[in-house]
Amino acid sequence: MRLPKNLFHPGLLVALLLTLGGCGSDRYYFSKPDFSQQQYEQDRYECLRSAQQPMLISPAPGMSAGGMATNNEIYLACFMAKGYTVQSEKEREQIVRAEERANHERLVQQKERERQLREDEMQKERLAEKRRVDEEKVQQPQGDPKSYVYLPGYTEEDVPDVPMVLIPEGEFLFGTDNVRTSLPAFSIDKNEVTTQLYASFMKATNHGTPEHWGDVRPELDGDKPVIGVEWSDANDYCHYYGKRLPTEKEWEKAARGTDGRIYPWGNSEPNKSLANYDGRFCLAFCNVYAEKLKPVASYAAGRSPYGLYDMAGNAWEWVEGKRLRGGSWLSNTHTPELGLQSASHLGEITRTYGRRYLLGFRCAQNVR
Repeated sequence: MRLPKNLFHPGLLVALLLTLGGCGSDRYYFSKPDFSQQQYEQDRYECLRSAQQPMLISPAPGMSAGGMATNNEIYLACFMAKGYTVQSEKEREQIVRAEERANHERLVQQKERERQLREDEMQKERLAEKRRVDEEKVQQPQGDPKSYVYLPGYTEEDVPDVPMVLIPEGEFLFGTDNVRTSLPAFSIDKNEVTTQLYASFMKATNHGTPEHWGDVRPELDGDKPVIGVEWSDANDYCHYYGKRLPTEKEWEKAARGTDGRIYPWGNSEPNKSLANYDGRFCLAFCNVYAEKLKPVASYAAGRSPYGLYDMAGNAWEWVEGKRLRGGSWLSNTHTPELGLQSASHLGEITRTYGRRYLLGFRCAQNVR
């Protein structure tokens, strides 16, 4: 019988497995270059005849110490004399296991090379970013090194002029079941709160820094959403400026409007022109601000019906009741609970460890 080619020794066209009736019960693999079935049948016939003739032999590898040869020894010696390679089943199993180990080692080595290539590429990107930052620092005019954290037109004592959008009173479809719900009018920030705004808040109130703040590059990341904030930090910020965190219903109406759409931009599936999402996990040495987050208002095509930016992706957003909405740069399209869909929501968040590099917010306000 013919065996699968992956059992062949390199350069051998065929391997054969034979249980030799009357000449021993062990199984052997026979292989030979330029094999033909006709030649094999002829050789087998001749070797079977030879095996029936007892003979005295000199010891050979794998045979008895000498004297009268067994039928099986004669049969195998005949095949070897005709140029066949003969392997016992045990020997063949050892070869197969060795090949499996070698294949496994090659796979491990390939994965390690790929991992190293990814790390090298990321290191190159970080070095290039650092060079760019250093060059921009050299070109910046000298002065108060902290002045760049404030938006033009106000100082740390002023209330920031943050654009807000009026959401009119009326009904909308809420939740995955599209329950018809009515809300009074309210206003909500057009964009997620940025590091620039949060820096002003910290300076004015002496509030502590959020997690990952050490990664912020003020000259480059001022227009990116602040992340690493706990619910209490977001709540304190909004109250300081006479605002509050939006309720879940307010957030959802601002995100999907009144027509029950799936995403802020409509019902079409997400793509990279609509939102910042589907990023790889951020490893210990990753800088979220440099490598993952995008400046607010970067995705005009992904705006909500009321013109709000980043209601899907970029940073999760805290809402009233210690809940999160909107997904983040790590969200994907095949796990609904990760939040890109406007009606997706998580339960109350009681533990943020391991998630803080995803967490941001925006504020809302009652209409006076």
